[in-house]
Amino acid sequence: MVKPWDSAMKRLVQSDPQAFVSLFVGEAYVKEEVNRELIAPTIAADVLYVLERAGAEMILHVEFQRHQDPTMGRRLWQYNALTDYHRDLPVYSIVVYLVKSSKVVEPPYERKLATGEVIHSFNFRNIKLWELPSSTLHQPGLEGMLPLLPLTREGRQHDTVEEMITAIKATGRTELLQIGFNIAGLVFKTDADKEWLKGRFKNMYDILEESWVYQEILEKGMQKGIEQGIEKGIEKGIEKGIVQGIEKGMQRGIVQGIRQMLGRLIEKRFPSLSTLAQQSIQYINDPETLQGIYDKLIDVNTVEEARQVLLSIEPNTR
Repeated sequence: MVKPWDSAMKRLVQSDPQAFVSLFVGEAYVKEEVNRELIAPTIAADVLYVLERAGAEMILHVEFQRHQDPTMGRRLWQYNALTDYHRDLPVYSIVVYLVKSSKVVEPPYERKLATGEVIHSFNFRNIKLWELPSSTLHQPGLEGMLPLLPLTREGRQHDTVEEMITAIKATGRTELLQIGFNIAGLVFKTDADKEWLKGRFKNMYDILEESWVYQEILEKGMQKGIEQGIEKGIEKGIEKGIVQGIEKGMQRGIVQGIRQMLGRLIEKRFPSLSTLAQQSIQYINDPETLQGIYDKLIDVNTVEEARQVLLSIEPNTR
């Protein structure tokens, strides 16, 4: 539909853009015209849910952050504005920081002109899990969040892991145990802690049998372990083969999970490196090596830096 007023005004500005700027903006100079067809980038948020609060709909947007990111405020603003645009609903943005960081970007995010005039002021919420008392997660209705206990204020203690195990057992939701141990593995990193955690995990086999995810890993691991044991031809060999099969099956599950995390990270931050990343990590079966690559990629800021991380992977680990 023809809009005569819009058409006339656009022609007016285009005939002398500097005059228009001088009249309405002041001391500023036109450098170039920007394409007026605004194209929004394709970005992927971590969590988006439509909620109902106070009788009205809203959208919850959550980003999980492990390392410091000086651009976090701007990233959240972009996600928030694009989501609002597409769904026409107010968006509440939260950053959940998983491990302690000395440089957390605090709200609000402000976009200013060189004169200091604020043209965008965007508020968001930071949640620092290491400041959250573990007792918070024991409230009714929050049972699904019990695996986060190792990341809370009292989380770096064996007693807290025991507390998590006991609380999850009481819920009957055995699938939460595996998630809880995965998260605990991100917190407890000394050799002694790793051994304790592995031992504690082995003691949970009877509980985890109810989890379909664990059953699938167990079935594949046991089958391979039994085959290896039978080849040895003795009962003790069979028993040992079963245990080794279980451990290998569990390790394959962990490796697959980290590979998926790496793939998602690359797709989100450096999509042009997807093929190189797949070629570089497809034959790596050591969880610690994969976790090390993930940690390095989290810390880089440019495509070239990420490319160097991938190219630096030793050939014998590929």
